[in-house]
Amino acid sequence: MANQPETATYDAGVYQWATTDPVTGGAGGIANAPLLNLANRTAYLKSHVDALEAASAGWAPLNSPALTGSPTAPNVAAGDMSTKIANTNFVAAALASQVVKPVGGGVNVTLVQSEWGAGILKFTGALTANIAVIFPSIADRWIVENATTGAYTLTCKTAAGTGALIKQGRRKEIWGDATNIYDVRTDFDAVGLTGASTADPLTLNDNSTGIVNAQFMNSTMNQAFGSSSALTFTPAPSAGAADPHTITLSGGPFNFTSNGVLLVVAGCNVKGTGLQPILCTLSVAYNGSTTGSTTSETSQSLSQAIQVNAGSRTITATYSAPATGLTGFQAVDLYVSFLFIPRPNG
Repeated sequence: MANQPETATYDAGVYQWATTDPVTGGAGGIANAPLLNLANRTAYLKSHVDALEAASAGWAPLNSPALTGSPTAPNVAAGDMSTKIANTNFVAAALASQVVKPVGGGVNVTLVQSEWGAGILKFTGALTANIAVIFPSIADRWIVENATTGAYTLTCKTAAGTGALIKQGRRKEIWGDATNIYDVRTDFDAVGLTGASTADPLTLNDNSTGIVNAQFMNSTMNQAFGSSSALTFTPAPSAGAADPHTITLSGGPFNFTSNGVLLVVAGCNVKGTGLQPILCTLSVAYNGSTTGSTTSETSQSLSQAIQVNAGSRTITATYSAPATGLTGFQAVDLYVSFLFIPRPNG
């Protein structure tokens, strides 16, 4: 007795004996045909099962797989917050990809997922009003840059929460807690600044703990004036016998926003025809009241420290000379300079 000569082929059907088939055995015999068809199919299925088992050796299970090698996963859209597998492309985009977003105009701009899903956002365009860039109410962080133009502000915020102001030309890291948007860095302890460090300018007469820069110092120290070039002569001095006996150099009103001390330095240098000395008087008045005066020949100077109260004030320096024996001026030099030092806490 011999076995059927089976092959690993999936036969199209299983032979059915006909009523006229002679019953013959052996290889190729009609009596063995149906059995051979079934045997071929079985061999075919077994060969595929063997191949599948060989190929799947070491495959990870669906439940808590321990993957090895370099497994991959499909790309996920930027900003996706689902439980999908995040591949390295998604992580890199979330951390370092940049989106340049035009926000020019004067209306608020709401970011879409493909925009806020990026790690870095650069806002461009010419602003015509203060605007807000609306972020989603999610817990996340971003690096943002305000590259807009126009004298207006840009604030990153959620639709209903508060936000972080991003100044023009600045970059800032911000984060959201699903309600509001905040600056990442707002508290620095014992910072040692080096080089040409800068600080944003403070509002004039600011009494907070803000850092004072050179611009603020200059604005504060010269709040009320500068020199006589910014003030007014009454009447305007000129050479010749018709010059007046009295010349006033006045400035103001100046709006002092806090109490303080006003240092006034005034001086005059007067020569008559032939360069003869002239006895003259120089006086300084604050808000209409004389605070000091001096009389001498030819030239003199006067310094005064005046207590200033907040409000609208005027400063006046007056030169006067006697009418008797005055034949004219060859030179008149009258000046006044002011320095205002605000009092801490008003």
